[in-house]
Amino acid sequence: VIFCRSGYEKASKNFDEEDLKVDCTGYHFMITGANSGIGKCVTTSIAERGGTIHMVCRNETAGNETKLAIMKTTEMRIFMFMFLIFHKAWKWLNFVKNLEEPMIP
Repeated sequence: VIFCRSGYEKASKNFDEEDLKVDCTGYHFMITGANSGIGKCVTTSIAERGGTIHMVCRNETAGNETKLAIMKTTEMRIFMFMFLIFHKAWKWLNFVKNLEEPMIP
């Protein structure tokens, strides 16, 4: 498999547009890097399909801006988890503890 433009173009000849018509309502998705690049694209796409997004971002300001923009265009609720210091073990422990709590208020 070639992971570049030519590889994508070759593989895209076998894509079926119907595969993208998925209802994500009732499903939760945790997306890292959700405020830029591929993560933002995936976040927007799933939100458009009704999924509940849990954004994981390093930059709170950029994350909130992206969250508001996506919520405005898709009218979907997005829940956000912020991690500003990924290399600290206690941050990950707090994150896991928060996952044990109900995610919907």
